[in-house]
Amino acid sequence: YDKEYGRKYLEDICKYHVSGRLKVAPEHISKNTCQAIQKPDGDLFRKFLEEYRKIAEEVGGIKEVLPYWLIAHPNCRIKDMIKLAEFIHKYKCYSKQVQVFTPTPMTLSTTMYYTGINPLTMEEVYVPYTYREKKIQKAICLYREKENWEKALEGFKEVGYKGIIYEWIMKQKEKL
Repeated sequence: YDKEYGRKYLEDICKYHVSGRLKVAPEHISKNTCQAIQKPDGDLFRKFLEEYRKIAEEVGGIKEVLPYWLIAHPNCRIKDMIKLAEFIHKYKCYSKQVQVFTPTPMTLSTTMYYTGINPLTMEEVYVPYTYREKKIQKAICLYREKENWEKALEGFKEVGYKGIIYEWIMKQKEKL
């Protein structure tokens, strides 16, 4: 990776190709989930966000990053969604651009979904099959929406989480 070329590329994107929002598809940041998706974990996306925002400000003001998030993919547990929600909160990259994983023919992810095995490693993977868990994962990702608070809190209770997203929701509920 050539850091100078990468910086020049981001400068060009900011100057000539982004008027206000840059849509990106990191899909997830949890190491477990990203390994199943075959993408780098959140550390690379964090570095991208920091560099992009810095360059965007230098070349002409803040330009919003609009990520696309994937929910309930094989190897994604409630705890992985909490990590994603904390990342979203910390790095201010909230987005309603989310999709619950849908199996599609001839993909590695679909193989994992139906077999519970990663065919590349032959290791078992967790698969969130139930509608209930998919709803909880989506609610956690979309934690800022009032209609998702109760379902997110249900998931937090299940795994014993009382961190920053739990506290944020409780503060919002107190304001009502």
